[in-house]
Amino acid sequence: MQHRPHHHGILMLKLTLVALFWGGTFVAGRTVSQHLPAMTAAFLRYLVAAVFLVAAAFKMEGGLQRLTRSQLLTTAAMGATGIALYNICFFAALAHIPAGRTALIVSLNPIMTALLASVVFSERLGSRRWTGIALALFGAGIVITRGDLLGTLRDVSQSLGPGELLMTMAVLGWATYTLILRKAGQTMSPVAAITWATLWGLLFMGAGAAHELPTIAWAEQPWVVWACLVYLGAIGTVVAFLWFYQGV
Repeated sequence: MQHRPHHHGILMLKLTLVALFWGGTFVAGRTVSQHLPAMTAAFLRYLVAAVFLVAAAFKMEGGLQRLTRSQLLTTAAMGATGIALYNICFFAALAHIPAGRTALIVSLNPIMTALLASVVFSERLGSRRWTGIALALFGAGIVITRGDLLGTLRDVSQSLGPGELLMTMAVLGWATYTLILRKAGQTMSPVAAITWATLWGLLFMGAGAAHELPTIAWAEQPWVVWACLVYLGAIGTVVAFLWFYQGV
């Protein structure tokens, strides 16, 4: 019992740092998206992540956990939603809109997750949470539409472009991933679940990026692109995902 407050404090610190690390991914992602196609950028981010995650799995758990059929399907769904869908839409959105604007749209993640949990798991939100969701949606709408919420409702095509729509799809993918993560956490360790999800996502994105990779002038890419990819893969993915999983 004496160690619980200390453990709780460390966990809260980790989750705070996760928010900081993920904040940095928008800046790094914006830089990468100006030089590489979305599918290739997402694939390279998770290629870096996969190397670190597999190494972590062998160091911490002696190798990759062997999965049952149900676990394979669960991690494949994680790879398709929170890894492939989120990151492809993330980089594609950053090619159209500034990093700060994408970060504002990502603030809808908790709202989308709560709504999906209510539908999928029949979780009761209660009047206070519904009020909070309504206020959060209204506030996010004001910011995303640059203060012209009514004008946006009248003409969505003018106020919301492809970048906003892509980032909304990314939010939906992440919310779905978070719910699947709950199921994975019942039978798998954080390292095993995230590593397998990453490998699945890498497979999906690799298939999509196969036609892009030979067309890119790799020697002409500036060093900052490679630095950003390492940050995205090692810090923004491996460290942040493991700590986020512990929190969930």
